[in-house]
Amino acid sequence: MNSVIFQETAKLKKPVPAEKVIELSEKLLEPSSHSKRYPPRLHKTWGTIVFMVAIHILSLVAIQPKFWSLPAVTSLLFFYWVTACLGVTLGYHRLLSHRSFVVPRWLERFFATCGAISCQHGPIDWVGLHRHHHSFSDTEVDHHNSKKGFWWSHMGWMFKDVEALKAVPKLSADLIKDPYYRFLNKYFLFLQIPIGLSLYAIGQKLGVASKNNAWVAALTFGEGWHNNHHAFPNSAKQGLFKGQIDITWEHIKILAKFGFAKKVKLPSRSYY
Repeated sequence: MNSVIFQETAKLKKPVPAEKVIELSEKLLEPSSHSKRYPPRLHKTWGTIVFMVAIHILSLVAIQPKFWSLPAVTSLLFFYWVTACLGVTLGYHRLLSHRSFVVPRWLERFFATCGAISCQHGPIDWVGLHRHHHSFSDTEVDHHNSKKGFWWSHMGWMFKDVEALKAVPKLSADLIKDPYYRFLNKYFLFLQIPIGLSLYAIGQKLGVASKNNAWVAALTFGEGWHNNHHAFPNSAKQGLFKGQIDITWEHIKILAKFGFAKKVKLPSRSYY
């Protein structure tokens, strides 16, 4: 069974010979039959600069203490996992770019959608540029050539016209055939709007009426019994009712048993 699932078929990638780099690169830049569905274009430099500046300014605003809460931190960690792990490293990189494993089409599209909401561009551009990078790694035509320095290879290249984008129609031909991937590539930025509005609406609701949430409690060692906590904020125990698991309270009980915790406050049983 394992021999069917796990196969030692990953081939050793040999770099393009130095004398053929320019020749092969220029061939990739030539128009192809896929250019009609996905016209070649250059990077929108100022659009990238404005986006990067705006996103970092908004990030600085978001880390102000007044915006921190348990639901906010939980959402941050959840979407970090969804976008970075499921979307980019698993979806865009290992699945779509390198085809290092196979999943059902619906699941492949799900991972691609997770990658699109990461704001690292749509799947067609991401995959095409990554495949171009592997074809010409650290040569003059590699758009994030590491020999140009740390800043250039990690971010600087994004603020310049990326000639390699002209090669995307050929390098991402398998993705261009799928209308859903063309949709994600064109509208990935607009996907942020419904997600942002939904999170805002949920945040507003949580702000108006604190509620107990079992799955949040499970992820945060008992901090999800928010309604209980607002009713008795000084209570060391937040999982007050039967079935409300509170791992932090179990730690406090251990500290009390060994004499480290004293004057442990609990609400009167007459209240609940």
